Amino acid sequence: MYFKSAIVGTLIPLLGATTTYGAPTSTCSNSSIEIPPASNQPTGNPSGCNHTTHFFPQKLYHTGNSSSNKTFLQQYQLITDFYRPGGPILFYQGAETAAFICAEQISIFDFAKTLGALVVSIEHRYFGISIPYGLKWEENPVWPTESLDPLTIENVSLDTISLLRWVKKTVPGAEDSKAILFGGSYAGFLTVHNKNTYSDFFGALASSPPIIGQVSDPNDPLINGIGNQASSIYGQLSAEGAFRIQKSFDGVRRRIAQNDISDMKEKYNLCTAPRTLANATYVLEGFLNAFSFIAEFNWPPAVFDPSITIAYPAEAAINEIAALEAPFEDSEPIRIGVKYWGQANGAKCLDWETTIRGDGSVPYSWIRCHYLKHPDAFTSEGSIFGYLPPDKSAKNALDARCQSDFSIDATDGGLAHQQKLKTSLEDVVNGQRLVVSTGEYDSATGATFPRWAPGPAFNDTKPFFVSRAAHIADLLRETKFDREGVKDARRAELEVIKGWLGSEA
Repeated sequence: MYFKSAIVGTLIPLLGATTTYGAPTSTCSNSSIEIPPASNQPTGNPSGCNHTTHFFPQKLYHTGNSSSNKTFLQQYQLITDFYRPGGPILFYQGAETAAFICAEQISIFDFAKTLGALVVSIEHRYFGISIPYGLKWEENPVWPTESLDPLTIENVSLDTISLLRWVKKTVPGAEDSKAILFGGSYAGFLTVHNKNTYSDFFGALASSPPIIGQVSDPNDPLINGIGNQASSIYGQLSAEGAFRIQKSFDGVRRRIAQNDISDMKEKYNLCTAPRTLANATYVLEGFLNAFSFIAEFNWPPAVFDPSITIAYPAEAAINEIAALEAPFEDSEPIRIGVKYWGQANGAKCLDWETTIRGDGSVPYSWIRCHYLKHPDAFTSEGSIFGYLPPDKSAKNALDARCQSDFSIDATDGGLAHQQKLKTSLEDVVNGQRLVVSTGEYDSATGATFPRWAPGPAFNDTKPFFVSRAAHIADLLRETKFDREGVKDARRAELEVIKGWLGSEA
């Protein structure tokens, strides 16, 4: 790409910087993977990153179809502002986002200043503008199943490795740089998998990764992890508010038992009214998902979208619920939760018919049917939301979704699946130079990991439980609204990375 000739002029060492963290060493493996040349085609930087983005010509099949030589253009970002040749490479693994996540939005941007690091960010294939076959959401939101065949975890991982190896060959002084992989949520899962599978990565930080919660058996206790975690969070935030949420869900069940669902659209701010009692049960799942969502994304305002000005929606919701003055209708606590759910994601009403059973995108649904096995939000008896289980008669909790979307059965999750992908608890604990973090107020923590006692050495895996944090909060770049626990986690993560790299500072 035109970027190659321009990069030499940008590699200016920071004035006064004398420390390079860690001794250079080669970590490459699988040398048979072909690294394509850089492309001259610009992206136009559609996400408006401060540092522009570029296209990398990526093989459509790294594995699984040796007869295919097709490529597609994958968006990436490479920032050299802070780089001292020989310093580390901080590599951000993209996930299932509609828009490219600029590296300037992630904590690694600030880490790079301290570490003298090169910063790389890659967009996940089939998302944003990195979509093969010329497929576009606005023109053809329903894609042929065969067009999704290259969307495998092997191809996704080797996209990242191919770009990393090209960077090492292209950037002067980076050939022996130590690569540290970062990712959050689904990308955190990929981060753990990639770190434990490929020796290209010296270290990794996975924020809020659904790893041991990779289950699909409707009878597995972890199938209820996300919903149960949300229940626990609200009880922790306000006992009075949690009791009121519980009574509000009980009120919905009474309506269903009495066939009194005619005014549910108005009472609960639904986009459409339930037409049958079975519909009304799905509405209950919608309410659970709304409360789980605002706990998971209990962020400060304008994390990615400047139009979202509400701060910490789960706390705002339960505080308003707890402050209700009696008497009030039993629908009011749920209505408040739905209101904050709508404000947090820009929705005017709860569209229970399209947001509960679907994932919002074809490729993400495909990924969940094949290798990402985290469950939806279900709950056990005793939850403040009541008992909302998956279909216990099904073999796989995702089968109905995958049959509906692609006419296929879902692959199975569970321990064997986790071990195959090297994301099991044993794989994580026995890994080296790995940080796995999760947030106290994140409902997805129920599918992430239990805490364990870390080993004493710098290189032992570190479990970080981030105080008062939501989903991937520690991975995001600092804002003035951040809690001290989140700031402390970022500081600790940076110090751990320095330890990996052998800093004496």
